[in-house]
Amino acid sequence: MKIDDTFLQYKARIEATQLNNNVKIDPKQNSPTESFDQILSKAQKTNSITFSKHAVTRMYERDIELNEEEIQKLNMAIETADIKGIKDSLILMSNKAFIVNVPSNVVITVLDSNDISEQKVFTNLDGAVII
Repeated sequence: MKIDDTFLQYKARIEATQLNNNVKIDPKQNSPTESFDQILSKAQKTNSITFSKHAVTRMYERDIELNEEEIQKLNMAIETADIKGIKDSLILMSNKAFIVNVPSNVVITVLDSNDISEQKVFTNLDGAVII
């Protein structure tokens, strides 16, 4: 039986969350006082955005750089999309566009103003956030 890497990633995040939040173990039950769903939710929310290899390549090719303020805005836009139930989102920020898989916090690709004006059509998305 093969163990999926995803499981190991979530396990590591849960353990890190338990350590960071000082989750108490009830000695009588020998289990955390928080439910698994609560711990998993916290672990997922502590994730920062990541960029796919494709997105990093596009940023390099298009000479796109993000400062700390823009990354925070992008994080807030992803949180907003998540609250609204969006799974795959177009996020427009000044002269940049990001295609993001919201549940995994992964930026799939990045476009600059030239690409945005040429592209005109974006498919397979279920929402957009403009910041």
